[in-house]
Amino acid sequence: MARDLHDIKKDVFKNWVDDQVVFNRVRIDSMFEQLSKKNITKLKKRMKKQIIELQAMAGFFNVSILNDFLARYSLPSEKELQRTFAHIYSLLERDIGQLVEYLRDNGVASEPLNKIENKQGINTVSKKHEEWVDFLFDQEDDEGKDEFLFTVANNFFEYCFNKETFLAFKKMLKTPKDYPIVRFFYSVMWSNLAEIGWQHWHGACLAGLREQADAGKEIVYVAGGTDIYQLIKHGIYNIRVIDPLLPTQPKYYSQGWDWFIKGEGPESGIGERALVPCGQKNLFMERIDYKAFDKTFTVQLSNKKKETFEQSETTWHIFDKREKFLGEVVFERRLTNQDDFDVSKNQVVLLSFNELYFVAAPRDCDGWGIDPKRFNENIKIFVKQLEKPVNKQVMCNMRHEIRQEDFAFIELGSCIN
Repeated sequence: MARDLHDIKKDVFKNWVDDQVVFNRVRIDSMFEQLSKKNITKLKKRMKKQIIELQAMAGFFNVSILNDFLARYSLPSEKELQRTFAHIYSLLERDIGQLVEYLRDNGVASEPLNKIENKQGINTVSKKHEEWVDFLFDQEDDEGKDEFLFTVANNFFEYCFNKETFLAFKKMLKTPKDYPIVRFFYSVMWSNLAEIGWQHWHGACLAGLREQADAGKEIVYVAGGTDIYQLIKHGIYNIRVIDPLLPTQPKYYSQGWDWFIKGEGPESGIGERALVPCGQKNLFMERIDYKAFDKTFTVQLSNKKKETFEQSETTWHIFDKREKFLGEVVFERRLTNQDDFDVSKNQVVLLSFNELYFVAAPRDCDGWGIDPKRFNENIKIFVKQLEKPVNKQVMCNMRHEIRQEDFAFIELGSCIN
């Protein structure tokens, strides 16, 4: 039977359609080809205006260039700046460890700078680094710039927490003169993967999830809200979302998010439909079941009030325009727990970057009470903003970093309830 299009909600994914971007890995050193004379001119003008602040950016330059400028206000030549930028792009692309050495050699790893940044506070320091990398990748196309920064942030994350380089990073966390470099890394990761990047996807993550879905696995999206549009658009149709869906989080959900959970009328919206706009392949969702359980959960919201909510489960079916059944989306309205990460062979876990932090963090550091040490050795967790899935070792490395007390700066996850 053909569907009456007048009865289908057409705007429930509007926020995601309008604002969400899928970024892919780009070669960072290809940015040199876009480094126009305009950018070099802008940099030289900025140098004139920021004599004092230049000290904090010194590590991006050759020491002799910095000394010439500070002693004689002699601006470096365009060729010198281009060579420096080309070297930085190359290090960001090929070897973050060598980038660390470069920054150390040029004065970024220093006790005096660490003391200055300690006094400046998180916002001032992170803003300085965000503006600097924003400038490094400045171009007319903002989305293109953001794709470069997404790639840089991914490279920093891998250096900090992957098995191969974690020991080197762990030593930096014990070395105060290295803290300015660590703050630089954290500022870039947090800004591009959490603060701004919370809503965006990495194309490699979606491609990996599609492979898992094609192999018959259900995607278990922990704390996924209503962020299912890109999954469905990319051919992933069997999804289970576990999320408390808190009323103080509407910015992070799609328009009419509460309607996804429970519709109106005596049957709680069973039979209601929504459009999934996918161009020529528009799909439809139909609510086929709603169950309220005799269980509740209590949460302290961002407004400091405690509220209690009813646990429920809502099931939607996905159809194409010819009424062919494609898959099932289930929303479990509840808090996540340790068992959600003990997935079956027919499931795979998905998280967003913000939530990755709260899964890794112990409860006394605002975590959710999940212990990565109890994960299966073979667990593979896809992260919305990351190119590569993370494993148990990466999660445990993150927990170690969160627990250590020597270095304190911005948390990689933002509490958004």
